[in-house]
Amino acid sequence: MEMLLFDIPSISVIELLALMDAELYAHQEDEDSQVKLMDLMLNRQPPAVIGNIMSNALKGRQTHVHFFSQHYNMHLLHYELINYRELPVPEGDLTPEQELRIFKAYFLAAQLAGNTLVYKSEGLPEFNEDYFSKMLWPGLADQFEFHFRINPYYFMIRGVVLLNHLQFHTPYGAYVEAYLRQHQKPTVLNYFLDIFQMLIANTKSLNDPNRDFAAFSIQRSPGFESLFRQFTMDRHHYTKTYSGGKQNYAGLKSKPLYQLDEKKWLILNWGFLANKLYEGLVFDFYLESGIASDPKFSGITAFKQFISQEVTDQKLFRKLLKAAFDHRYGTLLFDDGQIAGFPDAYYRQGNRVYLIELKDAYFPSEAAGSYSYEQIIAAIDKKINNKGKGTGQIIKQLTYLSKQPYEEAGRYKHTRNLEIYPVIVYTDILFNMPGVNYYVEQSFRRQVKEHDLEKHFKVVKPLTLMNISYLIEIFDQLKKPETDLGKLVCYHHQQIKTRKKRHDRTNSMSDHITIYDVFEHVVSHIFPEPQDCSDYIRTVTHTLDLDEGVPGWKPR
Repeated sequence: MEMLLFDIPSISVIELLALMDAELYAHQEDEDSQVKLMDLMLNRQPPAVIGNIMSNALKGRQTHVHFFSQHYNMHLLHYELINYRELPVPEGDLTPEQELRIFKAYFLAAQLAGNTLVYKSEGLPEFNEDYFSKMLWPGLADQFEFHFRINPYYFMIRGVVLLNHLQFHTPYGAYVEAYLRQHQKPTVLNYFLDIFQMLIANTKSLNDPNRDFAAFSIQRSPGFESLFRQFTMDRHHYTKTYSGGKQNYAGLKSKPLYQLDEKKWLILNWGFLANKLYEGLVFDFYLESGIASDPKFSGITAFKQFISQEVTDQKLFRKLLKAAFDHRYGTLLFDDGQIAGFPDAYYRQGNRVYLIELKDAYFPSEAAGSYSYEQIIAAIDKKINNKGKGTGQIIKQLTYLSKQPYEEAGRYKHTRNLEIYPVIVYTDILFNMPGVNYYVEQSFRRQVKEHDLEKHFKVVKPLTLMNISYLIEIFDQLKKPETDLGKLVCYHHQQIKTRKKRHDRTNSMSDHITIYDVFEHVVSHIFPEPQDCSDYIRTVTHTLDLDEGVPGWKPR
């Protein structure tokens, strides 16, 4: 790497990587973006060189090839930041020979990224139901957040709910007010809308006929100075802190902007900038608002636990379910501490009973970056699949329900007529990895059989895992008979069952992969493409009081 880049200013490479990241993020690494970036990097090379490269690259390949990815970008970017070459930037372009060496360095970085994946078991795993996860998870976990896209709007909703609650419903409102003053914003909503405006610059650039590539930089703008200051990387601090390892890109997640000159900032990673609407916000607010000095929050873990209990559960999860299960004849109950082991949410409509557990748990970064199937599976079990959490909690709830009701006696006739729909709502996108739902459901099903629970109910449906961002996205649709939660759960598991039968018949790898699709992807086929989002915006604003604190707001 040193030999390839010795005479090339690091800032030239970093600017190129920012351009590439914007293009890959905007087009989700599709084939067109691959072709466009290949042309960008090779267009000044002699035809014979291009022909030789492409011939070697495509040799023996029958399927589409992704040469460029945000994950590879981050590997080379991390290298450049900790091995920074402060060389004079040429007035014109780099030479074609230098550009070719950057191209080689990119693929060397990609190779090094791949080489970090070392399977600790001897040979390939047996081709059974665990084959997919054993082969995929070790390499996928470390880069999954680059490939799994959640609309930033749903992150923003969580962020607004958090700061509104802290400001108006806790003793910690002064910290929110201090944070807003730092950014010269009158309300919480103003703060988030400014970040959102930064993000949609990427989308707007795609419709600009004068641009060849998606936007990869932001110009200095009045009112944004404090955000730029908070999100801008200090290169020297990064080098000092992360020379020993990228630590799941913690430094880039914390500071995703890079100041190029007095007027221009590069966006190093658009996904990490989107994280500033919630995940990054939690850390930024803790470090910048002064709340870290409060005795109750002596560490970030204590602050996260407070958010989980007081905000994610009480203010987000419960309000969403109240709106989703707004049915005249339904019974919706939440854990009030009166019955040990009560579900986070219990809902019954007729003989259908939903047992819903909320898991606001962070997937350990050590496990995600371990490249070890054993460590990843241990993390999943620790967070959502053991006797005390997740599947084990629902098993205890079924045991309780088999003997006595959670409701007042007489609200329904017979336990044996109940249809049970177990659901786990989680917050960390790493639980969206393909195969996690399948693995946890198989574990849950074994526990149901071990405790002989099926005989007490008409049916215990397969366990369903759902990301809370998806719950935010569809909560207003769940009150409709054609898209209620029960129909979505049944549709999802019927599709998986059908796919498994097809795989058993064909034993093909392509059919094998489809078994592990996540809930959101499978049920998305049920929903029509939205033509107008204004009704949703009004509904979610009203449901979660997103406009609290805005002049004219009144309690609902």
